[in-house]
Amino acid sequence: ALIRSTVAGSAAEKAGLTANDIVVGFNGAGISSANDLRNKVGLVRVGNTVTLSLLRNGRAQTIEMKVGDAPTAPKL
Repeated sequence: ALIRSTVAGSAAEKAGLTANDIVVGFNGAGISSANDLRNKVGLVRVGNTVTLSLLRNGRAQTIEMKVGDAPTAPKL
């Protein structure tokens, strides 16, 4: 799952995810698509810590991330 961007102040930004990271694993399970990642994250309680396996600039990395609330859309 390609990270296109992160929202300022989001759990992803706090964990250090950056644009162009490619998430390939979630808590030891493979990730096949952005939808797969979204669904797996959605099954975890806010506040729990998860492990992400990712590729950054072609290098494998593992990071831990505390799951946060989904950002809300700005009101018009």
